[in-house]
Amino acid sequence: MKNSREEDIKDIEKYISFTSKRENFSHDTDWNWNKDLANKIEHILSDYKRVLKENEELNLKYYMLYTGKIENLKAQEVKIKSQVIPVQKVKDKIKELEEELEIMKVDNMYGRYKEYGGKTKWERLFATKYGMHDALQELLEGRK
Repeated sequence: MKNSREEDIKDIEKYISFTSKRENFSHDTDWNWNKDLANKIEHILSDYKRVLKENEELNLKYYMLYTGKIENLKAQEVKIKSQVIPVQKVKDKIKELEEELEIMKVDNMYGRYKEYGGKTKWERLFATKYGMHDALQELLEGRK
């Protein structure tokens, strides 16, 4: 069964501690390494711990940057969605304008200008509604 990295580090630290306290341990069968090797292991272990710590700090930093970018993208998406008009809404408005224009054409045929405040006002209103209709139609068709 494999030990965890933390357990391995503890075992190595025990070994280093054990070898640093003994002057002569060549007769010891469990630990037949010399003090010089223990110092080298200690050096590598300290570098390893430093790299682990730096890696953890970098991971945290990148995580914070990454989540910040995601939040920024979400904010941009909300902003864009708030500026977009659904195609169906434009189609509905075009249909509504077409119906109003048809009614106004019938009113024109029968001289019903009073409802619009006179012939001149009717003409301006008709032109405005017709212009809005064309502008919306152009948007749907992708023309400028």
